[in-house]
Amino acid sequence: MHKGTNKKYNLRTVIIFKIQFPIAKKNFKNQERSLLETHERLGHVLQFRDTSNDQLYLSIHVKEGAAGISKGFFSASRYAGKDALEKLKLDARNLGEIEARHLFKKAGNFELMHGDKEKFAELISGTCTIGTQQNLISEECDLSKKAILKEFIGGVRNGRLSDVAEMYEESKQDMDKLIIIGNCENQLKVHQKYLKKIGLGQASPLPKIEQLMGFIENASRSEKNQKEIEAKFLSECKYYDAVEALFSVIFRRCHEKVNAVWLYGDPDTGKSTLAKMVEQIFITERLREGDANFLVDDSRPFNLPGIVIMNEINHKHFFGKRNIATMKLFLEGEGYPTSIKYQANEMRFVGCQVVITSNTTPFEKMEGADREAFQTRIMLVNLRLSEVITTRTKTFPFTTIQLAKYFRKRLQDEGVIAGPKKQEIIDNDAIENAEDTAEKTLDHEDDEPN
Repeated sequence: MHKGTNKKYNLRTVIIFKIQFPIAKKNFKNQERSLLETHERLGHVLQFRDTSNDQLYLSIHVKEGAAGISKGFFSASRYAGKDALEKLKLDARNLGEIEARHLFKKAGNFELMHGDKEKFAELISGTCTIGTQQNLISEECDLSKKAILKEFIGGVRNGRLSDVAEMYEESKQDMDKLIIIGNCENQLKVHQKYLKKIGLGQASPLPKIEQLMGFIENASRSEKNQKEIEAKFLSECKYYDAVEALFSVIFRRCHEKVNAVWLYGDPDTGKSTLAKMVEQIFITERLREGDANFLVDDSRPFNLPGIVIMNEINHKHFFGKRNIATMKLFLEGEGYPTSIKYQANEMRFVGCQVVITSNTTPFEKMEGADREAFQTRIMLVNLRLSEVITTRTKTFPFTTIQLAKYFRKRLQDEGVIAGPKKQEIIDNDAIENAEDTAEKTLDHEDDEPN
C-alpha cells in the first residue's frame, strides 16, 4: 500500500520466490547477472532458507530509489524475466503479497546462503518493501497511464493500432512504457471492446461477391479470355459435387446451419488445389496446428477474413474429446478461441465459413450424437482417385479464373447479380481481321462503276 493512503499499486521493489532447487555457490554470480540483465532497474539477488523447515527462497530486488517492477515480470510470458528465471531450473513459484508478509513474520529463522549480507539484513529488518512498492511512485505514474490510454484510443480510432499487442510491439524499446502498458492491459482491452461496439477501429469484412468480382476484374486479359466451364464439364471430370459444395457454403445457398465444406479422399485428387483456389479468389486465413492451441497464420493480414482454410488437418488435435464442443460452435460460425502473441485467448473468425481438406474424416470414431451433430454442419465431399479426371502431367482440369467465372455464372443464373451485357469479347487478332475486312469492302465499293 502507498504510505498514508489506501492507494494500491501493482509495482514491486522486492519479488520473493519459493524454490525447490538451490543455485550452487560457484554459479551464483553468473546466475544473478543473467536475472539482473533482464531489466535496468534490478539491483541484486539473494538466496536464503527458512531453517525451521529447510525451505529455500530467492529474492530479486529493485535498485534503491528506482521505480518498481510489474508483479508479473517474472511470471508472464511476454516479459524477459520469465525466460531468464526458467533457464535457471529452480522450480520457482512467485509468492503473493499476503503470503510474503506472513513469511516475513518469522524472519528470525532466515539464513543467507548467497548474496550481499547488508542487503539481506535490510530485507529481514523490514527496511525494504515486501510486496507492493511504497513511496516510490508519484502522480507522474497516473499521468503516464492516462497518456498511454489516450494514445491507444487514438491509435485504434485512426486504424494505426488493432490491439494491445501492436502497441506493446511498437514500444518494445521503451521499458518504462512497456511496464505501464502491462499494468493497464485490462483497461486498454475494455476501451478496445467498446470502440469496436460503436464501429470505430474495426474494418468490415468485404462481401464475398465483391471479392469474387474484384478477382475477376483484376485478372489478366489472357485469363479473362479462358473458356468458361459449365456444370456438364465439372460432372465429367468428377468435380461437380466439390465445386457446388464450395459455392453453396461460401455464398450461403444451403441450410443456415451448414457452414463448412470438408473435402476428403485419396491423395492427389485436388483437395488442396481447390482450397488454394479459394484462397486466391477470397480473403481467407489459413490455420495451422500449434503445440497446444489453435494458431493464426494470416495469409492476407490487411483485411478481415470471410473464410478459414484448414488444409490436411490433424484429427486428434482438432476433434479430440475435449475439443468437440468448441469445434461444433466453430463450424456453425460462432468463432474459435485462438492463441495470439502477447495476448490471452481471443474469440476469432465469428461468421466465417470453413474449408477443410484431409485424406480421412474422424466421424466414424465418434459417438452417434456427435457424428450426427457434425454432419448437419458440414457438406462432406469424397474425392476418389479412380474417378477424378486429370491429364498425364497431373494438370488440374480447370484454373482459378475459370472457377471464379463459374461462381459468377451461378450467381447470375440465380438472379443474385445481373447477367452480362450482350456483347462479344474478341481478342486483338479478331479486331485486326475485322479491320482488314472493312478496308477490303471499302476498296471494293470504290472500284464499282456508278
